[in-house]
Amino acid sequence: MSIEGRQPILFDTGYRHACAHNARVAGIRLSKIEKIVLSHGHADHTGGLQAVLESIRHENPDREYVDIICHPAAIEPQYVKDADHYFYSGCPFQIDELKRLGRGLLPLRDPPGLTKIF
Repeated sequence: MSIEGRQPILFDTGYRHACAHNARVAGIRLSKIEKIVLSHGHADHTGGLQAVLESIRHENPDREYVDIICHPAAIEPQYVKDADHYFYSGCPFQIDELKRLGRGLLPLRDPPGLTKIF
């Protein structure tokens, strides 16, 4: 995780609360993040998204949004087959949940075409 530079970017959010917790322990202010980039939609890369967004809102209640950039498929349901069973392995949050946190989602299919979907 790195949020240094001219435009602080967080690449992936890990699973559940690990990213937000590790940032707190390391003294990193997540509210400095301007964009979150999701490499793909598996839960171990997107599962910490809500905790990170809540940390940003907690640190800076006046912050209106953080752009979340990803391929459109990253927010579609994803399943993995294990032997005879399928289990859900995609992003554990619905778009409505992320909208509730006041965040913009920018699915990126091909650079430079950013399109806001809500």
